Amino acid sequence: MPREAALPRRVRSTGQADHLTPASRTYLSFLASAQSPAPACVMRGRRTGYKAQMLREGPIPVAVHGLIEYVAGVAFVVAPFLLDYDSDAAKAFSIIVGIAILVIAASTDGPTSLVNQIPVPAHVVLDYVLAVGLVALPFVAGFASETAPTAFFIALGVAHLLITIGTRFREAAAR
Repeated sequence: MPREAALPRRVRSTGQADHLTPASRTYLSFLASAQSPAPACVMRGRRTGYKAQMLREGPIPVAVHGLIEYVAGVAFVVAPFLLDYDSDAAKAFSIIVGIAILVIAASTDGPTSLVNQIPVPAHVVLDYVLAVGLVALPFVAGFASETAPTAFFIALGVAHLLITIGTRFREAAAR
């Protein structure tokens, strides 16, 4: 087989084959051959790599994510009473955030929802906004000087962010 015949038709017809390095010529010949599948990192004409794949398919199933959100919502509602918050703002925001988490978890389209009203992509955005808001809330609402609620909000905000990053949302979106 001539060297040019092994290259993709698009490269041969445009005259770009004359300017290819031997390594590029070998790689293009490999991609053009019908017997060899494309490497795992090159699919549908774009580079995906392992990192992009990991971000789309985390280790946490959607059902577990939903259960964790119910537990977090209840924890936010109960925390002011168990941890004895001194600040009224911390108590109020903790209960409001807990109820908001419970409502979002119960109304998102997924296996643990009660009413499928919020689409999964909107839920993901709400999760990221909530995580950032939880970390910032003690400083914005003025109860950063109180250790217990500040540590609780920041710890659960960081945990919520990590859980959202690690959740495999594609299985719920595929339904």
